[in-house]
Amino acid sequence: LQERAEELEAAWQEAQAANQLKSEFLATTSHELRTPLNAIIGCIQLVRDGCCDAHEEEMEFLLQANDAAMHLLKIINDLLDISKIEAGKVELNLQPVSIKELCQQCLKMVQPGAEKKKLSVALDLDHQLDWVPLDERRVRQMVINLLSNAVKFTPEGGQVQLSSRLAY
Repeated sequence: LQERAEELEAAWQEAQAANQLKSEFLATTSHELRTPLNAIIGCIQLVRDGCCDAHEEEMEFLLQANDAAMHLLKIINDLLDISKIEAGKVELNLQPVSIKELCQQCLKMVQPGAEKKKLSVALDLDHQLDWVPLDERRVRQMVINLLSNAVKFTPEGGQVQLSSRLAY
């Protein structure tokens, strides 16, 4: 009986740990999905509410919404590939990526939220950085999350700055 009780206690501990991991996964996943969705909603609302001065600006916001939607689709595809993650078979897709373009696109994704809070956004780019081999989708997701948190926690009227440096 003692041995069986110890086995049940160990199983109970494992179940509690699994439940905690599930809760953390859901919290992280909801944040990952919410970020591009907020960008989509923000861009569409700016166009809908007539906040644009010209047709070109409307088209730019719609392009940003489209980019955010494509990013959201990639996240959803990652979730559908969760079995690869569980099996430890996630593969990095290292390709040369323009750091400048990546940073500019990430800033555009959070721009609507920044505008709502009257935040200025800036890019401070080390010009020695050009094309870097990296997994663009994963790095983009990380940078967007950092920027969206910066927008969320920066007081109204403040500034969010994305800086990149070449480190040796």
